[in-house]
Amino acid sequence: MTPGQRARLATLAEELLDLAIEEADPDLWPGAGKQPADLTCQERGNRVWAKKNADATLELATDVQRLAESRGDYYPDPPGRSGPELDRDIEAAERQAEEYLKRGGVRGPQKKPGTH
Repeated sequence: MTPGQRARLATLAEELLDLAIEEADPDLWPGAGKQPADLTCQERGNRVWAKKNADATLELATDVQRLAESRGDYYPDPPGRSGPELDRDIEAAERQAEEYLKRGGVRGPQKKPGTH
C-alpha cells in the first residue's frame, strides 16, 4: 500500500467515524424522547434500522481504519494481483465508502427540532 493510499484511507476512516457518531446518537433516532411503550410500530422499526445503520457504519469505519494503519501484512495482497489492479480495487472501495457517506448524509437521522 502506498503512503497516498494509506492517507486517503485514514481520512475516509475519520469521515466514517464522524458519521457513525452522529448515527449512534439516541436523541436523533425515530421516536426520541418517547417511552418504549409509546412508540408506534413504524417508529420502533425505524429505530431498529437506525441502530443497525450506526453499527454498520462503525464497523466499516473500523475496518477502513485498520487497513489504513496496517503495515501491509494485515491484509496481504491476494495472490495473482498486481499493484495497479490492487490500486483499482482500493479506489473502488473508496468510491463505495464515499457513496455510503453521501447516502448517510441524505438519509441519516434528522436533527432534533430547535437544533441547527
